[in-house]
Formats: sequence, structure tokens, C-alpha cells
Amino acid sequence: MADCDAPYKRTRPSTTAMKQLLRSHERRLDNRAAPEWARGNLCLTSLRGSRLVRMILERIYLQGVALRGADLTDASLIQAHLASADLSGAKIHRVNLTGAGLRHAQLVRTNFTDALGDEAALYRAQLEKATFWDSTTERAHFEDADLRGSDLSGATLIDAYFHGASIL
Repeated sequence: MADCDAPYKRTRPSTTAMKQLLRSHERRLDNRAAPEWARGNLCLTSLRGSRLVRMILERIYLQGVALRGADLTDASLIQAHLASADLSGAKIHRVNLTGAGLRHAQLVRTNFTDALGDEAALYRAQLEKATFWDSTTERAHFEDADLRGSDLSGATLIDAYFHGASIL
């Protein structure tokens, strides 16, 4: 990911820096015309095990971010850019992933309980042993994704695309 110009690239931001970045990002969402508020960019940042409960992370740049084991319960990741991110073992409880870009993401053993993922792009995502209990997606793209050993019990997958996906 050569084009990543995030301020915390390959590091872990302090709690204060993270709060400032997310506050600025939230203000940007409220007023996109204001140049003083920047869209959050955390590409290639280490956020392993972070607690991001109820965070508004809509349209944020999280390409290649390390979120392994993070708790994203009740967070909003609408149209978030998560290509090549590592969310393995993360808690995605009641998270809105509508339109999120998760191409090539690592989602091994990720728990998507009661998540919403309409039109999420999961092309070539690694979803082995992920759980999708009571999750709902409409027109989500799982093309060439690896879903081996995943539990889709109670999941509602309306018009989802699975061309080339490994499911068994």
C-alpha cells in the first residue's frame, strides 16, 4: 500500500491522538465542505485489541489497518475503506458495514453477530471460521472469498454473490 500517507502509519496512535483524529473525522462527516476537518486516515496503523465500541467510522480510511481482536460493537463502518485490513478475531456485533470495502481483508474467526452488510465488498476476503449469527446482507459480494468452516446460522443473505468462493 504505497499510497498510504496516514500520520500513524506502522505505529499505534496514543489515546489522545486517536480521539482528536476521530473527532475531526466526525466533524468532517457533519460538514464535508469545511477544509479544516480531515477525513480520518488510519491506513497501515496498528489498532490491535482496540475498543472502538459505538464509534462513528463511516467513510474512514482503514486500508491495511491491524484491528486483530478489536471490539467494534455497535460501531458504524458505513462505506469504510478496509481493503487488506486484518480484523481476525474481531467482535463485529451489531456493526453496520453497509457499502464497506473489505477486499482482501483478513477476517478469520471474526464474529459478525447481528451485523448489517448490505452491498459490502468482500472480494477475496479470508473469512475462515467466521460466524455470521443473525447477520443480514443484501447484494454483498463474497466473490473468491474463503468461507471454509464459517457458521452462517441464522444469517440472511439476500442476493449475495458467491462466485468462486470456498464455502465447504
